[in-house]
Amino acid sequence: MKNIYYFDQNGNYLYMDTINADQNIPSNATTLVPEGLHPRFDGTKWNAMSREDFDKANPPMRPATPQTPSPADKALNALGLQLAETQKQLRITNQAVNALGLQFAKQQQGNTKNGDAQ
Repeated sequence: MKNIYYFDQNGNYLYMDTINADQNIPSNATTLVPEGLHPRFDGTKWNAMSREDFDKANPPMRPATPQTPSPADKALNALGLQLAETQKQLRITNQAVNALGLQFAKQQQGNTKNGDAQ
């Protein structure tokens, strides 16, 4: 088994893979181990960026500035909250109706056993 390191058409490092020792190395791979920041293969060796060049090419991201919701967003949020509350109340109502139905069914069974069937 041997490790090979793939690169794209521009020589940029992509990923490492392991192949059998008797397998041929693909044309877009090498056994040379890439080192450094953003390594690029030139056909014979890996060339890495200096820390300074890497930092210039990859500046730190600024945190996103929070946005104030628009009146439409606030209205949609309020409607969503109302819908959630309505759904909650509906669940509670359905549970109460189901409980009353069970009580009524039990009462009917009791009346039937006692001969009070209507």
